[in-house]
Amino acid sequence: MIEIPFNDFVRPSWHNGSGPMVLSSVASLSLYAGVGAGSPGSGTLYFDSIEVIKS
Repeated sequence: MIEIPFNDFVRPSWHNGSGPMVLSSVASLSLYAGVGAGSPGSGTLYFDSIEVIKS
């Protein structure tokens, strides 16, 4: 299992709002695989389950 603290998430570059991110107002979750400085590739990512846990 991999745990990623909510504080590690950042707003996308196109977001124009400000203020703290509030977990209770999250309506959806999108996962993006960034290319960084490399060349785009191809492949498939499989996720068995995704959970939000209170720590």
